[in-house]
Amino acid sequence: MLIFTRYNKEKIMMRNRFLPMILVIIFSGIGHLAYAQKSTIYTYKEKDFYKGLELYEKEKYGAARNFFEKYLDQVSFGKSELKAEAQYYLALSAIELYNLDADYLVHKFVNENSENPLQNMAWFRLADYMFNKKNYPQTIRYYNKVDRFLLDKDQLSKYYFQKGYSYYKRRDYSEARVCFYEIKDIESKYTSPALYYYSHIAYFQNNYQTALEGFTRLLDDETFSPIAPYYVAQIYFLQKNFEKVVEFAPPLMEKVVKTRKAEMSKIIGESFFYMERYEECIPYLQQYKDEVRRISIADKYQLAYAYYMIEDYGNAATLFERISLTNTKISQTALYLLG
Repeated sequence: MLIFTRYNKEKIMMRNRFLPMILVIIFSGIGHLAYAQKSTIYTYKEKDFYKGLELYEKEKYGAARNFFEKYLDQVSFGKSELKAEAQYYLALSAIELYNLDADYLVHKFVNENSENPLQNMAWFRLADYMFNKKNYPQTIRYYNKVDRFLLDKDQLSKYYFQKGYSYYKRRDYSEARVCFYEIKDIESKYTSPALYYYSHIAYFQNNYQTALEGFTRLLDDETFSPIAPYYVAQIYFLQKNFEKVVEFAPPLMEKVVKTRKAEMSKIIGESFFYMERYEECIPYLQQYKDEVRRISIADKYQLAYAYYMIEDYGNAATLFERISLTNTKISQTALYLLG
């Protein structure tokens, strides 16, 4: 009996000694469980964001937008880095989908996350969106919010070309020229179009040498080779370099875009005419006459005079008779030659 009592007492003491440790383990387990539950709830909210991100990367923008909106509904109060990213990708999804609220969503993201580094790309993408919609004033407005020093090489080329083209469409040629100048000599997919518009502006501003250099570089360009020869020939003609015109232009007649062929014929024909190479000028002046609806009295006179000088009096007389019926100074000369 004594042995049994002593055993029970020792057993109770042993149990009491381990009781605090057991309680610590129990409460620790409860704590871990509570943390795990809290973590699970947090991850449950996040899964909508990551699912949206996965869909966005797969270019499934409509479905991605739905998940970003679902996530943002769950975290509507407060701020967090993940919430800011969700707002950013929601705005980008709207841009990709050409949703009407794309502009609003970018502004909402920027206004609520003014220090977020993603805002630069948000403005860049919004400007691109406006460019694709041909809204050139808004394109310029949003590109002006972009810090170009944060863009990579490809983005910078796009920035300068699309901003420059927007200025060009707004007839602000000075600003457009500055933008095109930045990339016309830098290798990118925008190099050729930037060089074309830069040269085109120089041409209309009578800066012929600059325009000539630019269009000459585009003669072998896949996109601009059908139009560049016309401008090169036109510039030689305006510079009165007629020998250069007849050397350069005739071999390229087949490459010239159809809408410019008649004008190209006129340039070549007149160049031969001013060089007094009348027999060579006639095919080109005649082609010009045949391809346009109406030609000027001066153009008819040139052709008639060329026929006269090679002693083709039949064709010359026909044209001189038509000219003589007009009440112009040239008609008097035509009557004289007709006689």
